[in-house]
This record gives sequence, structure tokens and C-alpha cells, in this order.
Amino acid sequence: MTFSPFEFVLNEVGITGSLIGGVNIIKKALEFASKHNIRPIIEKYPIDDVNNALQHMDDGKARYRIVLTH
Repeated sequence: MTFSPFEFVLNEVGITGSLIGGVNIIKKALEFASKHNIRPIIEKYPIDDVNNALQHMDDGKARYRIVLTH
């Protein structure tokens, strides 16, 4: 499989990775969070309000993760 960097830039496509660890480490972290009732702090926006959510982020006003809800 080959990719053209130009297509990635043109289409604003990105590839990211994580240094958190493998599947077992993530599984243990999720089990720990569940056991201790640890929940993320998020800001919810209905999917129909996606433009306002994006503007909120672009304006630098997002304090937590933005989650679109259906």
C-alpha cells in the first residue's frame, strides 16, 4: 500500500499514534478506572450543533474533551 503525502495534506488527513502502551496496558487502565469510578471530564454537544462545537474549539474555549452526542 502506498500513500502520497500530497493527498494527505490536500485532504487534511493525519495519522497519529500513541505511546501509552499495548492492548494489555490500556485494558488494565480501563479496568482500574472502572473499578475506582474514574470518569473523564468532557463537554457535550449534540451532533446537530457540531459547527458551534468546532467554533468553541477554534476559539480556544474548550477546557476538556469535546464529545458529539447523537
